[in-house]
Amino acid sequence: MTTAHDGRRAAILAIDTATTRIVIATGSPSGIADGISTWSAGYRHGETLLPSISRFLGEQNIRRSRLTGIVVGTGPGAFTGLRVGIATAKGMAHGLGIPLVGVATGEALLAASGVPHPVLLLPAGPSDRLIVRPGEGAVPLPVGEEPELRESETLVALDLVDRAPADALERGEAAYRRLGHELIRLGAEQLALDGHPSSRRSFRITSRCRAGSVRQMDRSHGRATTGKGRDRADAARGPAGRARHRGGELHRAVATARVSQ
Repeated sequence: MTTAHDGRRAAILAIDTATTRIVIATGSPSGIADGISTWSAGYRHGETLLPSISRFLGEQNIRRSRLTGIVVGTGPGAFTGLRVGIATAKGMAHGLGIPLVGVATGEALLAASGVPHPVLLLPAGPSDRLIVRPGEGAVPLPVGEEPELRESETLVALDLVDRAPADALERGEAAYRRLGHELIRLGAEQLALDGHPSSRRSFRITSRCRAGSVRQMDRSHGRATTGKGRDRADAARGPAGRARHRGGELHRAVATARVSQ
């Protein structure tokens, strides 16, 4: 979906890297999406994101100087994907001197589903899954257990081929197609509430692994701050490191991110 832009018109940019597919979108400051691009990134978010954003803005005829805010999806999702997306959004917002807000990817997908009382089911590594309800945090679903739906709830599943009912997966794909729209809408609402760029705004990702270790991203530079986390993050940057950790602890992480003032 694309709409020709007047290069002088104000716009906001949304970025989401919480799933195996990247979403970037543009829209008006009032929250109407007018351009969306999605593609499958696998575990190559860092290699494709920034060049694709530059190309997308060029195709949309949007000058970076006309961006008035950036919206970034904050998960839940894989640690590496979130790290790349949030670091990229922070770098762009800082360089352009514009506000940055976070929107929970789970909440955006729930809103995008269009079904009454949706419950979102997402992967948490190769075996586990997460349940997300509107206004509630993600809850791990252990291997072998199925989600217990409350009365009138509807299951929506994403990135869970052969691990979720077919009708739930269909609803998940429909929600994914609307994700860019909801990121722009919810992000515009948050930007309007914030009103002004704030140098105090930052993001933190905490990754809780099966072994119980905890890693945090440095607020200023987007680096893992514990020794164990730093080793993992550094190793994951190279092709060999990605291959070594793809099925390992880093990608089994149940990652959440929050905006802190």
